[in-house]
Amino acid sequence: MSSTDTQHAEFSRLRIDCPHCGGHMKVRTSKSDMSLLRELYLHCTNEFDCGFRAKAHLEFVHNLAPSRCPNPEVKLLTSPWVLNQMRLDLPAANDDPYEEESTHE
Repeated sequence: MSSTDTQHAEFSRLRIDCPHCGGHMKVRTSKSDMSLLRELYLHCTNEFDCGFRAKAHLEFVHNLAPSRCPNPEVKLLTSPWVLNQMRLDLPAANDDPYEEESTHE
């Protein structure tokens, strides 16, 4: 892994803060029965002063960009924001069709 990849991986790590003391939460373990939902078992790294532990869910809820290698078993709704952007990018039905001008004579 290059240093750029390493830096990107460090910035892209999910950071969860303890709701009680504000310390970092670490994932102790996780499990998943479905591809869109994962259960996370977390503990606060401020063990001696806080000691909070919790179970959390990490879930994929909307598609923001389609996969280049889609899994047919994954059924995920497209984000309403993305749908709106796609609608804004489409020409109106009553617009004149676009035709490129030929530069060859």
